[in-house]
Amino acid sequence: MKDNLNSPCKNCPFSKGEGAVTLARERLEEIINHDTVFSCHKTVEYGDDECGGDGRVTPRSSACAGFLGFMMKSKGPNQLMQIGFRFGILSEDKAILLADHPDIIDSIEENAEENRIPFHRKGSE
Repeated sequence: MKDNLNSPCKNCPFSKGEGAVTLARERLEEIINHDTVFSCHKTVEYGDDECGGDGRVTPRSSACAGFLGFMMKSKGPNQLMQIGFRFGILSEDKAILLADHPDIIDSIEENAEENRIPFHRKGSE
């Protein structure tokens, strides 16, 4: 996994503002409390194959910039992020800069504002 994204995308679930994807509070808590690095939804492959429609991380997948920034500003880096920093897979300097990015939410509650759009996987409507 790479960390080649310098800012959250417009519809990142960790992004402020109109167009950001809304995830259930339970899903956001699962993401931030799990010792993993959340992948950017735009770099994950989706399909109805052996993954059952869930996203599949590939060698081209990238760490979610919004996730990295949110973790650094709220909880600090999780264990896998720390390992990524130590091995040079993730840039700690970039993650620190992302923590100050003005488009990244400060709390899970910000993701539930009324200007959010519901998250739907392709074909789940």
